[in-house]
Parts: sequence; C-alpha cells; structure tokens
Amino acid sequence: LWWRLQNKPECLCLPLTVEFLGEQGVDAGGLRKECLHLVLRQLHTGTTLFTELEEWPGLLWFRPVSGRHSATAVPAPDHLLHDASWVDHLPEVAGAIVGIAAFN
Repeated sequence: LWWRLQNKPECLCLPLTVEFLGEQGVDAGGLRKECLHLVLRQLHTGTTLFTELEEWPGLLWFRPVSGRHSATAVPAPDHLLHDASWVDHLPEVAGAIVGIAAFN
C-alpha cells in the first residue's frame, strides 16, 4: 500500500477486490467489508494511531501524532518483498486504509 501511495495513488480509487486464501467465495461486498474490518481492528489494537473520543464512546479518531508513533504489532519482515520504510509512514498508510474503506 505504501508503494501505491508513492507511485500510483490513482489506483487507490479503484474498487477493492478481496480473496481470502483457502476460502471460496465471491466478493459481493461481504469479503471486502470483513477484510477492511480486520485491518482496521489490527491498526486500532496494535498501534497508538487511534483514540476513542471521550465525548462519543465507541467513536475512534486519529490520535494527534507527537514525534514517533508506536506500532506494537508490526512484524519484522523475515524477507524483503517490500520496502520496509512504510512503517515510518504508518499514519499515512492508516489514513489511506480508512479512505479505501470509505470509498468501498
């Protein structure tokens, strides 16, 4: 996703198609919704990017970033299939994922 943000941002406006490995199914919206739900839940529980608003319990919002953010659930790559610099740009990646979720 970080590579796409840098090199082909127009691709992020295309409809998302999801296919889970080992599962049969046609993506009529349910698989896409489940995938984005899992990704956003992992971002919420595994990073400090989001905060729950006190005024509206249950509503999450982006936490203001002061200095370096904490990403506790980002695994260290065991091979280099991607550019590892995306971890340094986690707020931008999270914003793109939220945008993809809203678009789809």
